[in-house]
Amino acid sequence: AAAGAAAPAGGAAGSSTDLPDFEAPAPARTLQRDLEEAGGGAGVYSLPLQRQWELKRPEWADDMIPEIMDGKNIADFVDPDIEAKLDELEREEEERAALAALAAEAAPMDDGAAEAHAQVAKLASAIRKKKGVIKATARREKAANHPTMPRNVRARSKSLGGLQQHLSGIGIETEAAALANARSKAKARAPASPAGGDERGRSAKRRDADAMDVDGAGGGGGSG
Repeated sequence: AAAGAAAPAGGAAGSSTDLPDFEAPAPARTLQRDLEEAGGGAGVYSLPLQRQWELKRPEWADDMIPEIMDGKNIADFVDPDIEAKLDELEREEEERAALAALAAEAAPMDDGAAEAHAQVAKLASAIRKKKGVIKATARREKAANHPTMPRNVRARSKSLGGLQQHLSGIGIETEAAALANARSKAKARAPASPAGGDERGRSAKRRDADAMDVDGAGGGGGSG
């Protein structure tokens, strides 16, 4: 009975079910090609080379501006509250201007001084309004998701008519002769027309082609 009982155990030990534990295949690694496809494909995906940097702190790799000197960069010297402080200074300036206006009204002055004071107050008000418009425009352009226009392109987009309108809006009259002189200088600084350069390029190519034809004809005559 003992031998018969031992037989199944021996048979079980030698059966085909006695196999090593099944090992699941390792998960596929995420390659840079997979990340490129997920990030928009070639030409859109930017390889994050900073992930390979060996830094003292790994989070430094995500800095927009690298720390270039003594562990600091330009971002360490930027005051995040600069806008609030500027607004506070402008409010103080407006309060001082209002107090100065009240003091000027209380103090006696002749007609000429009163007119000059009124003109200065008008110009100061126009300047403050212009500064507000410029700040609002700058914030709107900064928040917009579009490429920044180069400075030379912005300069070309400004016209003398816009300058004249701006000066007239703040009470400064411009002379026609001065504007005509500015227009003539602007035309003198204007670059040459690309059409003219194209014509000159075609003429040069035509002359080169004629010279090659002459050389080819001369070579053919010599061989004959």
